[in-house]
Amino acid sequence: IGSQFNDYASWVTRQLTLHGYHAEVENSGKTLNKKVREAQLAQWNYIAVVGEQEKNAFTVNLRSRESEKPLGVFSMADFIAKLDSEAMPCSQPLRQFEAFEGKLPDVPKPAAAVANGSSGAETPAAAKSPKPGLNKAGSLQLRKQVSKQFATLSVDDDIEAQLENHPYVKGFTPSSADTELFEQLSQSGFPATPNLRRWYEHVESFSSTERAGWPKA
Repeated sequence: IGSQFNDYASWVTRQLTLHGYHAEVENSGKTLNKKVREAQLAQWNYIAVVGEQEKNAFTVNLRSRESEKPLGVFSMADFIAKLDSEAMPCSQPLRQFEAFEGKLPDVPKPAAAVANGSSGAETPAAAKSPKPGLNKAGSLQLRKQVSKQFATLSVDDDIEAQLENHPYVKGFTPSSADTELFEQLSQSGFPATPNLRRWYEHVESFSSTERAGWPKA
């Protein structure tokens, strides 16, 4: 929005690059409307606008090339999660935020490793046991009928399609629906489809206590 926020805009651009996405900063003296319009004409998928509020809260005000109205304010973690849900897998070891003015944005903490007695070593079962695969029919679609929790999903009965554009079953925040589906898949086997597999690995990074505390869907 102003030149005083160029440093934060450059930091946002750098974080997107570190997470595997191409991004550029527009810090010219043009008006905001002109910047947004030119970015849409240039076919950028998303335009992240930043100012004082965004800088202080580690957020971005997001727009897309397909919508005239802003999508809303996203934390950096949620913005990355949204991009991840729409992106092809990347083999590069990225996934690290850099500090801005000595501070880092909040991100979910990974689950603690399973310890074996008092030695602190990972158990052989946890280290070596492969995850079983789902049968073919189950890997292609997870229908709403699997659980009453999904009765309100408007995704044409296809959880895989829902997760293509959302990091969680109910949208952009975790809920009890994610917990229930995760527990079902933990019993039946590791998912084979890309979106569901990415979602499963992400939910698995939370501890069981954290998952149990997610709000009711």
